[in-house]
Amino acid sequence: MKNIKKICCIGAGYVGGPTMAVIAQKCPDIDVTVVDINTDRIAAWNDEDVTNIPIYEPGLSAIVAETRGKNLFFSTDVEKSIDGADMIFISVNTPTKTYGVGKGMAADLKSIELCARQIAEVAKDDKIVVEKSTLPVRTAEAIKNILDNTGNGVNFQILSNPEFLAEGTAVTDLVNPDRVLIGGDIDTEKGSNAVRALVNIYAQWVPEDRILTTNVWSSELSKLTANAFLAQRISSINALSELCEQTGADVDEVAKAVAQGVFKAGTTPVEAETYLIVVPTPFKEKNEPDISFVEAATKGIIPLLKENDLYIIESTSPMGTTEKMAALIFEKRPKLQGKIHIAYCPERVLPGNVMYELVHNDRVIGGLDEAATEKAVAFYRRFVKGELHKTNARTAEMCKLVENSSRDVQIAFANELAKIFNLLEIDTHAVLEAAGTKWNFLPFKPGLVGGHCIGVDPYYLAQKAQEHGYHPEIILAGRRLNDSMGEYVAAQVVKTMISKDIAIKGAELLMLGITFKENCPDVRNTKIVDVIHALQDYGINVSIYDPWANPDEVMHDYGLECHNELKLNGTSLRSAEGVRINLVQPPPQDFDAIVLGVAHKEFLNMDLNPLKKETAIVYDVKGVLRESDMKL
Repeated sequence: MKNIKKICCIGAGYVGGPTMAVIAQKCPDIDVTVVDINTDRIAAWNDEDVTNIPIYEPGLSAIVAETRGKNLFFSTDVEKSIDGADMIFISVNTPTKTYGVGKGMAADLKSIELCARQIAEVAKDDKIVVEKSTLPVRTAEAIKNILDNTGNGVNFQILSNPEFLAEGTAVTDLVNPDRVLIGGDIDTEKGSNAVRALVNIYAQWVPEDRILTTNVWSSELSKLTANAFLAQRISSINALSELCEQTGADVDEVAKAVAQGVFKAGTTPVEAETYLIVVPTPFKEKNEPDISFVEAATKGIIPLLKENDLYIIESTSPMGTTEKMAALIFEKRPKLQGKIHIAYCPERVLPGNVMYELVHNDRVIGGLDEAATEKAVAFYRRFVKGELHKTNARTAEMCKLVENSSRDVQIAFANELAKIFNLLEIDTHAVLEAAGTKWNFLPFKPGLVGGHCIGVDPYYLAQKAQEHGYHPEIILAGRRLNDSMGEYVAAQVVKTMISKDIAIKGAELLMLGITFKENCPDVRNTKIVDVIHALQDYGINVSIYDPWANPDEVMHDYGLECHNELKLNGTSLRSAEGVRINLVQPPPQDFDAIVLGVAHKEFLNMDLNPLKKETAIVYDVKGVLRESDMKL
């Protein structure tokens, strides 16, 4: 095994400088030279005043002062240092490519390749070459090929030794690392000896149980994986922050709960005293209820249930679901019958204001027996400030369906009025506003009925009625009318365009909004999609702009491209709050038509003129714009 007496590090940056300084301090019998072609940087490392070194990390200046000129050196003579070294660290930048294949994504390995070629040309005896830079997997193989094919016939062993440094704690991370990872050709004698040589260096101050050895590829991948997990964690934190902002939650309080261990998330149920079933309940073909998610969640907790536990369903469910789940539980665990409490309490929240409504809304709570109702009420009383209304499970289940079915029918009535008043050339919103001056008039407005409640729950109610031999008329008629509104809106848009002599086929239209309601990112069952598809059937090119929607989710669910930003000839528009809207360029430069589909706050006072052709029309689905050519 080669005895390392001299180390050369190519690259005097954030990783190379501190790492070599610590190695020099901990291994006084090894001469360490850091080389760089940047003369100003090397001059700064050699400055008599060590506080002027180019990297500031707590404790680094003291280490440099202790070792520089003794066994730590900084030089621009790269070839001399390579020639005299037993071990060479490559610690140069690997930025993202700005050219060619992989532009904007792949790592630019130009500096790594130049280092390898220089090592190959200069080296006259066997060398150990250590990758310190963050590199794609299999980079060592590329370096090995360069060294073997352009060298002087000497033997090179390639090791991977990724850095795990955090800015501000780099010296601490080097002096007291939680692990040191070394990858090499551990299946050969020469490769194992090279790995052992680097292990022996770190073992001067790092306990060997913290020094992990593996093959080169695993070492390279470990660094990338660590960074990927870090990026995912940061993305999760950012997403949580955005979610808290949208729902009214305090991100600091959520973070505190997570840190204290009182709030945890996982993919498998854990033992508890109270179990809440809050999963989706969509419908199948022919609008039949689908409670398979409720069943799956229930089956997941059956093995965990114990005497005196509380089981609550919050998911919107057909009447009788709570009883079905009780039967499922007791079929699997018959000894629990009469010993656990089962109840139903429908959720009552709106996306965009979830946290406030969870606390302040009244709740309807129904157990399978009085004891279950009382236990569920005691649970909700711990955090709900609204009134808690006691009933039985069937009544609570039906209550949720009636609430949303009533709203659906009322909106259908408003939509039918809109169709009539449009024919009569009467302003629907003006009529409804006038009617609203009567104390008992319910102020519903026409619109598209989407989301995961109002457009779904009436079918649950109708299905239960049909099971008992009654065919609902008003409920299903309201559903049919509301489901037809997407095509109706599209037809009205086309009619308005024709009135302005705008050619329909090939026309460019901007759809403002795709979420199912304003100021929230939820695109589930959004009826804006029905409008878009109908417009596309007319041959119109539709561009979608929604600052709230997740474009990936829109593409996944509907196959539609959605822009979070727009850009038009460098024009910056401003929202109602004065927030600047930087527009990323959609396909056209000007639009023949603009449809306000969702009343996001960003759209309310937006100046649409820079987006319009001279003859363009504006259609207002929500009836909130000050100026429009037509509204629903």
